[in-house]
Amino acid sequence: MDAKPIIDVLLVVHDVTKIDSFNRDMQRAGYILKGENGIPGRRFFIKGDELHHTHHLHIFQKGHADIARHLNFRDYLIARPEEASEYAHIKKALANRYPKDIDSYQSGKEQFIRDIDQKAKVWRIC
Repeated sequence: MDAKPIIDVLLVVHDVTKIDSFNRDMQRAGYILKGENGIPGRRFFIKGDELHHTHHLHIFQKGHADIARHLNFRDYLIARPEEASEYAHIKKALANRYPKDIDSYQSGKEQFIRDIDQKAKVWRIC
């Protein structure tokens, strides 16, 4: 699937609040702290700068519901190449339309992601 050259990492920890004590170390390593960034209970970092970054680091506490959501989304798209292709097309069109506006890019993907999340949840159960 076409995608931006960004590596997404999902890290699960016992106590997510302890991650806050590493913020300075993460900054020294080239990461920008984004806080929860729209998902309560998550710690999110990007490596690089706001427009050009190479990594997304999502840190969740063990048991957080969004761990399964992220993994289900990934696995569902791997199992459904036609929907992965549709998602790639949407992302490419949005990237062309909003090359410097990450909020609009994210907004444009929102409904498709919600739809896939629901399908993936049912698919995982079956």
